[in-house]
Formats: sequence, C-alpha cells, structure tokens
Amino acid sequence: EGVEWLERALSIEAMDQDEQPRTPHRAKIRGKALNASGSLMVMNHEFGRATARLKESLALFTELGPAGKQGMAYALLRLASEPSAGEKAKSMLEQSLTLFREIGDKFGTAETLMQLSGVAQKDDYRQAVLFAEEKLALSREIGDQDGIAAALGGLADLALSRDDYQRAIPLFEESLATFRKVKNLAAISISLGSFGDVFFWQGNYGQAAKTYEEALAFVQELGYRFHIAFYFYSLGILAWFQGEYSQAIRQVSSSHPIFRDIG
Repeated sequence: EGVEWLERALSIEAMDQDEQPRTPHRAKIRGKALNASGSLMVMNHEFGRATARLKESLALFTELGPAGKQGMAYALLRLASEPSAGEKAKSMLEQSLTLFREIGDKFGTAETLMQLSGVAQKDDYRQAVLFAEEKLALSREIGDQDGIAAALGGLADLALSRDDYQRAIPLFEESLATFRKVKNLAAISISLGSFGDVFFWQGNYGQAAKTYEEALAFVQELGYRFHIAFYFYSLGILAWFQGEYSQAIRQVSSSHPIFRDIG
C-alpha cells in the first residue's frame, strides 16, 4: 500500500513538472519519495523495481551537492542491501557511513553499521560484532527501541552462527520482547523465525515448528510474500528432518511458486 501511494505521487509530480528543470526544493522532495518507495520495495524483495527508484534518488541528491548528503547516504544504504550490489555493497555502505557521520545523523549511522555487520560476518566475525555493538550503543543513545531490538537480534544471529546458544537465546528473547513492546509486527515475525532456527539446531523440533508457525501467521497477515515462502520452506525442512516426507513435500511445494514469482 505504501508503494502504491508513493508511486502515484511520483507519477503526478513527473506530469506536473513536464520536463521543466526542478528547483532544489522539488528535487529534494522527489528524491525523498523515490528513496521511500525504493526502500519499501527492498523490504518486500522487489529488487528490480527498487534499483531504478534508488538510483534516480541518488542522482537527484548528488546534483544537490552538500544539501543532498543525507539523501545520498540513505539511497546508498538501501542500494547496498540489494542482492545485485554484490561486491560493491561494502564500498556503498562505507560511503553511506561517511556521509551520515559528516552530517551527524546518528539514526542513519546506526542503520548503516547494522548492514556493515552483516557484510563483515562473512569473513571477519569480530568486526561484525563490533559494528553490531556500536549500532546498539547508538540506538540506546537516541532512544530508538526498534534499533535496539534489531541490534540485539543481530548479535544473537552472530552468536548463533558460532553455535553459542547460551549467548544467543537471551539476546533473541530481549530483542523479541522489545519488538513486541513497540508492536513492530514485521520484525516480530522475523525474530520468531530466527528463534525457530535456534530450536531447530538444538534438535527441539516441536518448539521450532511452533515458532515457525507463529512467524508464518504474522507474515500471512502482513502479506510479506518472501517470508511467507521462507517459513513454508522452513517448516518443510523441519518435517523432512523428522521423516515426515509427505508433509515436507506439501510445505516446500507451497513455497516454490512464491519464490519463483518473486524471482
């Protein structure tokens, strides 16, 4: 729905402009709308559409010079989260971080640190932890409860990647409790999925199934197609591990057409 409203606004603005040069004020407004629409598309895994919007946003803000630094930083941050970014993701995030620090945008800095943590996790675990810890500290400083919960979840994921369940579980619990407090339903569903992974790898299949099912119910209500498919797939793998092959086939088959349609 958010994308639909923004796309209508962008279309009207383009018709109203009618190929005339934009004033800096109008360029800034259009750049923000493009950034917002592209960000929502990224969240919904519509990466092809998102790239076009975010690149146009980046171009508009770049033309604005110093006045466009914040917009550039957010566009780079979102572009870096797309799969097509590949090896360029790290450099885009570093550019974004530099811009956010220059203008003193602590929220943007914290968001970028979280993504840098994910990139670093592949080959530098300690650096990934440091990025996530700095994200947590900044989020606490500015009172961003969503950011605090996300950082805790990131640290929990890092602990889980090292099979450190003793550290991962309390971090997941605190993250999930904080997301519940601010009623962030999308984040609750993703946190539940990660929590389900903890139970899965511990061999607690009953609790894993219950947690994945709760996560699935959330995303079905929200219409997050990628995560709907992902949790069907997770439940299918869980059934396969337990030798329940007909159920496994049914669950994985439910995920397949959605993944294919998303691309």
